[in-house]
Amino acid sequence: MKVMIVDDEPIFMMGIRKLITDYNSVYRSSLEVVSEVYDGKDALEQLPAAQPDIVFTDIRMATVDGLALAKQIQEHWPRVNVVIVSGYPSFENAREAFKANAVDFIQKPVNPELFHEMVRKLELRHKHDLGKQALEQLWLRNSDQDPILRSIEDLLGPLSFSFFLLRVLPLNAPSHVGSLIDNPFRQLIVDMQSAFEPDSFVWLIDLQDSNEMLLAIASPRMSEGNLQDVFSRLRIAFPSFLQAGYRCNLAVDQLKDMKQLHTLFHKLVTLNKPSFVRLSNHSDQDLPAYAQLGSVHESKIRNLIGHHKWDELDKFFERMFSLWEHEGCSIHALERNLKKLTGIIVKCVHGEDESLSEYAKIMERLVRTSPSYRALNEQFAVFVSREWKPSEASVTREEAFVKIRAYLSSHLNEPTTLGALGDLFGVSISYLCSIFKEFSNATFVEFLTEMRLQKAAELLRTTSLPLKEVAELTGYADQRYFSKVFKSHSGMTPSEFKSANRGIGSHPISNNNDSDQI
Repeated sequence: MKVMIVDDEPIFMMGIRKLITDYNSVYRSSLEVVSEVYDGKDALEQLPAAQPDIVFTDIRMATVDGLALAKQIQEHWPRVNVVIVSGYPSFENAREAFKANAVDFIQKPVNPELFHEMVRKLELRHKHDLGKQALEQLWLRNSDQDPILRSIEDLLGPLSFSFFLLRVLPLNAPSHVGSLIDNPFRQLIVDMQSAFEPDSFVWLIDLQDSNEMLLAIASPRMSEGNLQDVFSRLRIAFPSFLQAGYRCNLAVDQLKDMKQLHTLFHKLVTLNKPSFVRLSNHSDQDLPAYAQLGSVHESKIRNLIGHHKWDELDKFFERMFSLWEHEGCSIHALERNLKKLTGIIVKCVHGEDESLSEYAKIMERLVRTSPSYRALNEQFAVFVSREWKPSEASVTREEAFVKIRAYLSSHLNEPTTLGALGDLFGVSISYLCSIFKEFSNATFVEFLTEMRLQKAAELLRTTSLPLKEVAELTGYADQRYFSKVFKSHSGMTPSEFKSANRGIGSHPISNNNDSDQI
């Protein structure tokens, strides 16, 4: 961790520097003082280059005092931890420090033991946050994982890793697990952490678009007692329904196997039976075979759709789902069957594989969020009816496009998919694809990316918002990814564009690369 010290008294700087040296010796840590300045104004000027993780600042200084500095840092660099140090102990000073979003308030002369305890907490929190970011990147990245693995090893040292892939179906709760992590199960992390040594780490990671999450634990070797304790706490946290696939005591280089473990988990669990399964020593030869869709089924579907026998098609679905339930068809096999079934229907209706990748994602979401085979059957039948069963349009295609464009324009900061738009406007994905092509001569991804980047360009020209905030307001949670996409379209980074176009009116950015993701 990098440290900045801000005070107009050199003796105070020397004292903090010595405390940090002592801390490094006691905890075998590597805190580094990267900047020492005598005023808050100088600190603000040096912050972008120094990039400290912790700022120790006196509360009273000549131009910009510690409280004003803390507020500025919170606004522009919210991940930097500010510790206010005061030679004037009072409740009012402490209250003002915390109102300014300081993480702690300590008094001069600084007590070494309290200082070490505070810094240790900040360092562990810092490692926890960086570790979670690294695991999330590792999960999303399918190649070039070695740099991330090295960063995890450098950050956490010789700890072993245990993974628990969780599929949860809570009663009367939103299906998307992000809301779960932010609400009752935040306490789960605290409870799990208390079961391990202080230098251990526990993370709960949203696996996106389903009722699944990854519980990751970095600790000295996971014992059988630790494992049973984890199981017990998970059952308490998820009393309604829980499936868990687990693998313990992995080395850092084995973290790249997370995706394979996720697939294996789906091959081993059925739709509606709670279970704990160890994710090891399984091959496809060990797994049961399930009824798959063949040429006979495809001919049957073509015939029913060709003769507009939608009620009989629903009955065909019921028979297939009943068979799959009887066999105990796994989640992985259900996803494969529904993707194939959807592909057959698309070819029957459109004669081509239009939007199959989007439909595949929807099938995965339907399967992973369904509490039973019957519920999945009902949801799938409703989806097929909405997508492909003929109905009379209540508005013209152009009117629909205008409404959708207006909606996107006012919701650029929100994640948006074709499936979500279809749900909102009551139209099919294939219909959406066709009207985007007809009225914008672009795909949905190209159209939305262009809208977002034009809005970003407007904000860069006309406001002083930080780049991170501009990115978030235009739908990019990752500022670095936003900068990459912006440069690929405009030929300039957002900062360069802002400098070149500040105060200029409408100035559309060029589109040099249509393949960038939204």
